[in-house]
This record gives sequence, structure tokens and C-alpha cells, in this order.
Amino acid sequence: MIMRMKRVLLILVAAMMVVGCHTQKNTTNGTSSKDDAISEAPAPVSTTNISTASPKVIIYKMKKDYSNNVPVILSADKKTIASYPHPRDVYTNGKLAIPTQLKKGYWLDNRGINENVAFLSYTYEEYAALTNVPDLNTLYGKIIDKDPIKEMWLCGSRYSYNDIVNELNDVITNKELEKKFKRLK
Repeated sequence: MIMRMKRVLLILVAAMMVVGCHTQKNTTNGTSSKDDAISEAPAPVSTTNISTASPKVIIYKMKKDYSNNVPVILSADKKTIASYPHPRDVYTNGKLAIPTQLKKGYWLDNRGINENVAFLSYTYEEYAALTNVPDLNTLYGKIIDKDPIKEMWLCGSRYSYNDIVNELNDVITNKELEKKFKRLK
């Protein structure tokens, strides 16, 4: 629920950056009018502003294959769950948000994880079939690994890629992770 609220907030911030008042000065007398603003098309929006509010690209390697297990985010001390999805929130664009397999054992996150990720014993299919989120004690008891990540990289904004899988695979294959991205773990 918290992750969903964060995503909604990011979308609203991005929308506010995109939508704004647009007035066009009348070129003949230097004044602005309501009619001029309506009749003129808005100026192009810079993608620089949009990308600051776009989802982060995270790639990672796991100690074991948890790619079909639902992730949650733990507190820094790993004693509590800080963030977890609602069963309806394990979808992206109508498909289960299972990470995308990349080359050399890397995975592209499609859920919004960070270095405090842990994986539940629930598969995406099992979790999506639930009608409600289990209570936090039950969820915490379903954690199968509190420290599942071997390495994790922050790879910029999703909006900075044209073909994210192929571009990331090129960086991985060319051993350019350290040159291009920030290591999180």
C-alpha cells in the first residue's frame, strides 16, 4: 500500500510538472490574452523534468532464484516490514510484475525494490490470488530470505531507455556496470 501511495505521489508530481499555465504573448502588441493562450499550442515539455519523477531502474543478482517470489522492503535493521504490496499491486501493465531476466544472472526489477528487499514464500500467482494483505506478523513469517541480494545497481531512470532490456544487457556484456551505474550493494 505504501509503495502504491509513493507511485501515485510520483505520478502526481510528474503531472504537476507537465501541466501548467500557458500564456502566449501577442506578438503584435506584447500583451497576453486568454484567447491567445487557448489558441496557441503549449510549448514542448522537457523530458528532463519528467525523468526525475520516473521509476528508478534497479538490476540485481540474487543468492538464489527468487524471481517468482513476491518482494517486500524491510526496515534497515531487518526487524520489521517497511513496505509491502497489496495483492492487486503485483501487476504492471496488466501482467505480474515478475522481474525480467537479463544476461549473466542479473534481473531487472519491475516492482520497486531497494537494498532492503526480502522475499516472501508467496509466489506472484499465489499472492495475486489473495483478497487482502495478510497481517504484518503473517507476512514477516513468510519471509524466506532477509538478505537475498549479491549485488544491486541503480541504473538511472526508466524514461532514459529506448529498449531497456537490450541496453542493460549490452552494459552487462561489455562489463560497464561500474563505469555507468551506481552500486547499491
